[in-house]
Amino acid sequence: MSDVDIVQLSQVAELTAGFPFRSANYTSASRAPVPHGFSLQASGGHIQLRYRTDILSALTGGSQSLHPIREVPMDVGGTQALDPLRVSARRSGVAVEVTRATSILTRGTGFMRAYQYTLNPYSGCAFGCSYCYARFFSKTAARRDAWGNWIVAKSNAVELVDRACRSGRLSTGDTVYMSSVTDPYQPVERRLGLSRGLLETILANGVQPRLTIQTRSPHVARDIDLFRQFAMLRVNMTISTDSETVRRRYEPRCAPIEARFEAARLLVSAGIRVGISVSPMLPIVEPEAFAARLLALNAEWYGVMPLKPAGGWFVAGTSNAAIDQATADGWGAPAYRAARNTIRRILEPAHVLREGGSGFEPAGGVPS
Repeated sequence: MSDVDIVQLSQVAELTAGFPFRSANYTSASRAPVPHGFSLQASGGHIQLRYRTDILSALTGGSQSLHPIREVPMDVGGTQALDPLRVSARRSGVAVEVTRATSILTRGTGFMRAYQYTLNPYSGCAFGCSYCYARFFSKTAARRDAWGNWIVAKSNAVELVDRACRSGRLSTGDTVYMSSVTDPYQPVERRLGLSRGLLETILANGVQPRLTIQTRSPHVARDIDLFRQFAMLRVNMTISTDSETVRRRYEPRCAPIEARFEAARLLVSAGIRVGISVSPMLPIVEPEAFAARLLALNAEWYGVMPLKPAGGWFVAGTSNAAIDQATADGWGAPAYRAARNTIRRILEPAHVLREGGSGFEPAGGVPS
């Protein structure tokens, strides 16, 4: 009898609690039933739940693989109490914690005041960009200082959005920004699929919000099939520089610039509204060539914003380290303005270049 054979059914339930399964069908793996498409594997005294993830063939060659997403100690007697709310694991040096959230839709305020809600399936971000303002919204100084090395996945995110749709709290026409303090398509999304699950659930309820998705990840193109089903949706792709050397200094964990351009092209060619966020604008080596590439995308929306020093614990801004790096690079207000003006000159009159908060307006514009 294998280790998996003696997994208690309660352990399977704990492992799978809260995740958005697309099928209610069950199959039998050894003597432990698991959701269709999933498998259990015993390793080092722990049980791992794994499932298949399809990644866009244009970006990955159409490969499929099994990814571990949760693990708990084996309990052969069936008496050990398991805590499904907080499960920690290490993924490429990033601590992934799974928790059940009390809410998922947050009223838009401050910089997000044009939106009725922000929607964050995760908190924390594995991209860990040196300039990211979201670190200043961390609950503790330790988490702020460890930004980029931890993620909290809200395992019941889909359940909460489903409840909001059914109750009428989330309605057709509501302006929603996904996401304000995380990247909804950071690497962990490939395994957990929470962002996709949220989109599927909103559509299944017949709700059509005015949805803006903000990301710097090419994996957003995976969900083109769902984006096409929304009447008013825009994907904002962040492309903050034209230089791979610059990118590696400020955002070394993010996808290369060319991969982001390619994802934006895929989205535009699929008929999806696309915005390009050069925000914050990092050092631009060849502004004219960069602007020409942006123009060739024929995106619906273009926005820029400078690096902005943080003004306090919960004031959005750029970390001191990123400001110091920009200073060392000779990238200050005059260099930013010169690059901005060049981009504006080349984009207009075909496209308006928006700056600051106006570059993050909801899909379809600010509600009257």
